[in-house]
Amino acid sequence: MQACEQPFRIYRVVPELTQVSVYARHLSYDLMDNMIYSYKPAKGTSGAAVAAGILSKCQTSHPFSVFSNLTRSVDDLSIENTNPLDAILGEGGLVDRTGCELARDWFDLYLLQRVGKDTDLQIRQGKNLLGIRYDVDDSNVTTRIVPTGEDAEGELLYLDEKHVDSPYLANYTHPRWVHLPVSEARVSDDMTISQVKAKLRQAAQDEFDKGCDLPDVSIDVSFIHLENTVEYAQYQPLDHLFIGDGVRVIVRQAGPHHHQISIAVRPQYPGLPGERAGAESLRRRCQL
Repeated sequence: MQACEQPFRIYRVVPELTQVSVYARHLSYDLMDNMIYSYKPAKGTSGAAVAAGILSKCQTSHPFSVFSNLTRSVDDLSIENTNPLDAILGEGGLVDRTGCELARDWFDLYLLQRVGKDTDLQIRQGKNLLGIRYDVDDSNVTTRIVPTGEDAEGELLYLDEKHVDSPYLANYTHPRWVHLPVSEARVSDDMTISQVKAKLRQAAQDEFDKGCDLPDVSIDVSFIHLENTVEYAQYQPLDHLFIGDGVRVIVRQAGPHHHQISIAVRPQYPGLPGERAGAESLRRRCQL
């Protein structure tokens, strides 16, 4: 998908003697001013249906529509007294729960499993790379999880070994503990204590599989979009990039690592021999 020029609404103006600074957000941020009293989709509801339900529950009518290809079910989602944009993008919201990506085009929102596609384009130092910035944050890393359920009397139930360790435990100076309540792990007529403990171990492993034991890494890259230069005009069909496309960045100083990142279109800078574009990874957990 290639979005056309987009509308932005000015929300802050700061005049000074020699300049005026203007701050604006995409028109879709109008949804921040709306309200959802309560929305609790039934268990097994697909992500696409949840996305539509979020916009339909707004108290003030609006011109926005949502399109989605999310087939994965979203369970235990409860939205109360919040705005629809926070329900989509906020902590514990639809994007957080499904790992989907959001694209915007005027009044249309696209919640997709993937925006764009991987390409063969390379951004190389000495060719089209202008700059690169790494942000590695391990402040939220967890390497030791204590999952708990409930026994038949409703008391906390621990694993015999008490905790589950990450395979990356030794990569850090000390264990980083967290308690993980597993609400569905309860001893009952339908679930034995062995089955409950197996569920606890699996719940901890699921968290490690999501990358809770790895740092958050964000990579910000700026580069010359060669398809817009005179010298590269004959190769334009080979170099088209759209929002969300994946590229390969190769930087000698950073070692032999190739980072897959998502394209974020940025404004053109006058005076440069071509458009200056940008690529920024989604903040994700990964191993360097």
